[in-house]
Amino acid sequence: MKLSGRTDIEVAATDVFAVLTDFVHFEKVALRQGAEVERTDRLRGYGVGSTWNVHFRYRGKGRHLVAELTALEPLRALSFQGKSGGFEFTISMTLLPLAQKLTRLSVDLDVRPRTLAARIILQTAKLGRARIEQRFSSRTEAFGRYLRQRLR
Repeated sequence: MKLSGRTDIEVAATDVFAVLTDFVHFEKVALRQGAEVERTDRLRGYGVGSTWNVHFRYRGKGRHLVAELTALEPLRALSFQGKSGGFEFTISMTLLPLAQKLTRLSVDLDVRPRTLAARIILQTAKLGRARIEQRFSSRTEAFGRYLRQRLR
């Protein structure tokens, strides 16, 4: 299942990219929300190949997520791949400077099943695709507002 959303942020693309790649901040946010975050790569800094194991609770059940930063184009894009339960996902974020102080953030999510149970869940989710797309779009816009607030 592929989902996409976009939002315009009234901040320069360089600043938006700096916030998006502040991985330490996002790790701390996850920890504050009750998740356990463990960085598993041996890289000195953050870059392509950075990996994380995340344990969290969602809908009353413990979940495990493995994520890897797979692409990082300075000031343009970054992409993650991961696995959680019976699903694999790819999430890509692309920045498009529209003006000196206006940036469009596009977020694309591709979720693929790895098991039969996951395939059934995705087929069921496709029945409510319009509602899922609307929620994804509104969360993308909320993320854009969050980024804007961090930069003020």
